[in-house]
Amino acid sequence: MKRSFASPFLSLFALHLVISLSMTTRAAAATTNEKPFQECKDHAHFNCRLIAEEGDCEAYTEHGELIGDTFCQVSCGRCSAADDQIFADLSCYSFAKQEITITFLNRSPEHGDWVGVYPAFSDLTNLGGPIAWYWLCGNKKDKCKTGIGSVTFPWLPPGTYKAVLVRHDHRKGHGGPYASYADSTPFEVVRGTSCSARRTQEQKDIVSMSEVKAAHENGNSLRGSS
Repeated sequence: MKRSFASPFLSLFALHLVISLSMTTRAAAATTNEKPFQECKDHAHFNCRLIAEEGDCEAYTEHGELIGDTFCQVSCGRCSAADDQIFADLSCYSFAKQEITITFLNRSPEHGDWVGVYPAFSDLTNLGGPIAWYWLCGNKKDKCKTGIGSVTFPWLPPGTYKAVLVRHDHRKGHGGPYASYADSTPFEVVRGTSCSARRTQEQKDIVSMSEVKAAHENGNSLRGSS
């Protein structure tokens, strides 16, 4: 009877293929699902204020999801931002080629808070209309309390801007209807490829998302000491 050498070689090849596919799948899952930081907000379609008042934060949905941990994190006290902070993910963007992502930590969020983009020279104590804005849910439709999150603007016209956390100013006699309670360092939107040269020197000042997470977990400020 002849011995067959094909079977062991095929088995080794099959084992190697399975291991390779498994590693590839894990890497792809990590790339797709891993979030640079954990959002913390009240979802717009839940009456989270009432849920918290009725003591239902520890209740479960019909799908077994804990309401306080999944849908009403702010109202149920799951967020713990150390300070009000806001920043752009880059210091320079190529016009019409890059989206502008604004990340924020909102210590005591209110239902009507929003992110606005203003010219860098704007008077932040007397805000008028913004160049662009979104509710903290990330659109112009849904309001929601958000302690930690981000919004993405598809484009902005060329210019130098600041991103600000804004809410209605209830003080009588104040200059404008809105007040900024946190603002970013200036960032630019420019035509052409001039961003590449500018980023070389400024790259060290850009806060990475891993630093966002670390700062949140350690209770530190993202801006550092001044």
